[in-house]
This record gives sequence, structure tokens and C-alpha cells, in this order.
Amino acid sequence: MTWNRPRSETELLAIARTSLASRLPETWKLIERKELRRSRARADLVLETKAPDGSKGTILVAAKRTVEPRDIPRLLDQLRNYGDVVPLVVSDFLTPRAREILTECGAGYGDATGNFRLVMRKPALFIETTEAARNPWPQDQPLKSLKGAAAGRIVRALCDFDPPFAVREFAKRAAVSAASASRVLMLLDREALVERDARGIVSRAGRVELIRRWIRDYSMIKSNRVENFLEPRGIPALLSKLRAAKFKYAVTGSLAASWLAPLAPPRTVAIFVENISKVAAAMDLRRADSGSNVMLLEPFDPVVFARTWNREGVRCAALSQLAADLLTGPGRGPAEGEELLKRIGSASPQELRDPNLLKR
Repeated sequence: MTWNRPRSETELLAIARTSLASRLPETWKLIERKELRRSRARADLVLETKAPDGSKGTILVAAKRTVEPRDIPRLLDQLRNYGDVVPLVVSDFLTPRAREILTECGAGYGDATGNFRLVMRKPALFIETTEAARNPWPQDQPLKSLKGAAAGRIVRALCDFDPPFAVREFAKRAAVSAASASRVLMLLDREALVERDARGIVSRAGRVELIRRWIRDYSMIKSNRVENFLEPRGIPALLSKLRAAKFKYAVTGSLAASWLAPLAPPRTVAIFVENISKVAAAMDLRRADSGSNVMLLEPFDPVVFARTWNREGVRCAALSQLAADLLTGPGRGPAEGEELLKRIGSASPQELRDPNLLKR
């Protein structure tokens, strides 16, 4: 059920109570416990569920019109002052990132668009519904997405370099303006994807979480210009041509992934190039609507050529770019991307700079 935008936190609490009651099994009861709300628990509403066998569970509800992902740990600490309870955070709208953090923290959530999740161990209960991925009542914010070249450069730099970063220093590394860096970092800070101190210096960046957030707005197929070709003599012949190539390129997708983990041989090689037509002619590739084994991509931004690494004489895209392309690519790419994310999450700075050092 999608509601109109709540006019107050009181109305938001009423929506939360109604949403939960409508989702409970018919034989369950939902009771408001006003005496518990006067206790030391900092809750806006205390609800008690009662199962048919008489077992009970307590839910502490906190209502906030806007919930930023970075504020969730502090909010949950306030709710957990009351012992063995289930926290439930309700808001006008909860972003996918906010819902992800609440789930990781073992808390329930609900919003006025119909997104709702509650898990209780005693009495056993699991409720989950997903409605809106985007805010139907957007507020004016300096930046709302990671679309575009500047955002891509910034995400790539956060994944490829080690903090700490001051904004101006970081902007130079990412090859963006200080204003662009500031706007994107503010968005990432709100979504708890980076940590910044009082001076605005980035002290931590979650590489895996950053890549997952980026691919909500970036897609290998949709964000780049793509054309398919056939190398009649097969992939070994293509690799020989790449080793001798004088043009700028970066291999991405399944071929590069196969050099980092034992996977099935790739059937298609994806290659970033500056000019598809010129490279296709130089490599004597044939255009192919079906049966292709080469995918040439003109990139959304030259950052795809930054911080490449070599394997067997072939230049490959950086791990951060490779992971984003796999996760949003065709075929078995997403599965390979998930495996690569595991490697990125545990990789040392040296391994990130030179993936050849990654243990197989």
C-alpha cells in the first residue's frame, strides 16, 4: 500500500501501526504499550505482538521524516537501550542504501511508499514488502545520483586510492573540479559510503559498497556506446592483435575476470577503445549482429583507461571498473562480478594496484 506523503511524524506513526497490523497473520494481535514508552527507551511508539500460543514480542518504533544512512547506527543505539526488543525505523521514504544498512543491523523498517521489513525470533515472524526504489517526494538536494563522468571518476578514485584525502587533493587525483568532488562526497557521506572527519577529510571508503552503489546509476551496456564484432580466427588471434596494438584500450568483462580466478573460458572479449570504427578497421573485425565474439565499447569517460594493469601482454581495466562492468554486463558477468567483489573486499592496496598479485 502506498500512502500520501505524511504531514507529521504522528501521521507517520499511524501509518506504521496500520502497515504492521495489516501484514500480521489473522490470529495475531497487535497492542500499543504506552507504559513502556515512558521508560528509558527512546521510542516514539511501543508495540507488542502476541502470537496464538501466547508468546509476545516488543517493537520499538522511531519515526523520522528523513533518515540518512549515516545516522542509522546512532538512531538504533537509542532504541536498543531497552533490552530484548526489535527496533523499527519508519520514515517518509527510505532509500535502498538505508534499507540495506537497517537490515544489516538487524532492525526493521517501514516507509509511506509501502517498503516494509520486520523479522522477529520470538514469536517467529518475517514480513517483507518492496514497493518504491525512488523517492516519490524528492527534496531539493545538491546531488541525488552517481550518473555521469565526474561521479564515475570519483567512485573510481575512491576505490583505487587509499585515504585519507582532503577534498582538493582528492579532486586532483580524480581529475575533477573541487566543486564536483565536494558534491559527490556529500552524497556518499549521507549514504554512509565514506567517513569524513570534522574538517571534511575522507578517512575511509567502502570499496565494495561504493561499487554496488555506483551500478545503480552506471551500466556497462547502457552507459557506454557498444557494438559487436566477429574475429573469425577466434579469441587467441584477437589477443595477439591486442598485444601488438598501438591504440589505447582496456579489456574488461569475462576475459579479465578469468585471469583472476579459474572460470570457464570467455566466449566474448569486451574492450574499451577510443574510437570503435577505427579500431574495428585496424584489427580487421567484422560487424556481427549474432555470433559475435568481440564487444567494442566507446566509454562514458576516459577514466576507464586509468590505472590499468597488464596480463600476458594485454592491458586490463582496473578492478573497480572491471567489477562494475561485470555486475552490469550480460551472460555470467554478474556472477563473476560477485566473486570479484569478494576479492576486492579482502585485497591489499598492493593487490588492488597490481591484480597479478592476487592469490588464486
